[in-house]
Amino acid sequence: MAAFLDDQQEQHAADRAAAKSTAAADRRSWRREQQDLLDEMLPKATGGTREAQVEAHLAHREEARAREDSPDLVPVTGGGNIMGGDDSFRAAKAREAKRQEWRTKQQAAKKEELAAKLSAAAQAEADKMAQFRALVAAQGGKIAIPKRQ
Repeated sequence: MAAFLDDQQEQHAADRAAAKSTAAADRRSWRREQQDLLDEMLPKATGGTREAQVEAHLAHREEARAREDSPDLVPVTGGGNIMGGDDSFRAAKAREAKRQEWRTKQQAAKKEELAAKLSAAAQAEADKMAQFRALVAAQGGKIAIPKRQ
């Protein structure tokens, strides 16, 4: 009896697997037929052909025209644009001169700061040397280093 039940279960499993594979094959064939039908009704140019390139170019041009004609783009009063148009050569030269002046000021301030640090370090070194000379003079002008033992 147990062998019969095992055989029956194996038979059901095989039937289910066969039904599943046929259903998948049916779905694939139906999908392929639908795609063929769609290609017949609405053919589209393939990617490598000249027609496809022309179609893509036309689509991009249409998008650009739609963007240009969009009501979202409002012209700025005064004829300039938002990014600082309406510029003259004289104004650009003035901006450049102002930037250069600021830069030279910054460099001069940095040089002053470095010179102050350098003079402070030199003064500290001079003070240390004066202390050292005073210590040597207090010992009679000679430096005696004791020998190791």
